[in-house]
Amino acid sequence: MTTDTTASYDTINCLQQLVSISRDSEDGFREASRDVRNQDLKELFAMIARQRGEFGTELKRIVSSLNEDPESSKDLGGEARLLWMELKAALSAGDEHTVLFECERGEDAAVNAYRDVLKDYDLPPDIRVVVERQWEAVQKSHERIRHLRIVSDPAKQPTGSSSP
Repeated sequence: MTTDTTASYDTINCLQQLVSISRDSEDGFREASRDVRNQDLKELFAMIARQRGEFGTELKRIVSSLNEDPESSKDLGGEARLLWMELKAALSAGDEHTVLFECERGEDAAVNAYRDVLKDYDLPPDIRVVVERQWEAVQKSHERIRHLRIVSDPAKQPTGSSSP
């Protein structure tokens, strides 16, 4: 792992942003897991929450290895946090499709943040590998949640009428 004490401010800043987004995702999925009724979704959301907690821990270790405090950054995950707050409202309504929609929106923010970091920053190769691995996992979760949202859409469900 890179331990260069002169790591660029940009590298540290973007990693701290991903720490914040991982924390928001972990909190959002943990809450969704607690409050959703569907057992399969409970398990999926709990797994994603654990994964995001692990991602955050991994990113914090990298930031610490660069002689910075991983928690000292400004909160750059504001957009993601707002999206996860909207999830809370969906959870109180109890509508599975709406919960999946809000989770997908939160995942959109996470996917975009990782993509932007990988596109806009010249990360050291050992750090880039970690961020790319995490981004791929976030994309897979996003795709899975999107699929579940699509198939749970009441407007897309058969009406029950049968054809002769």
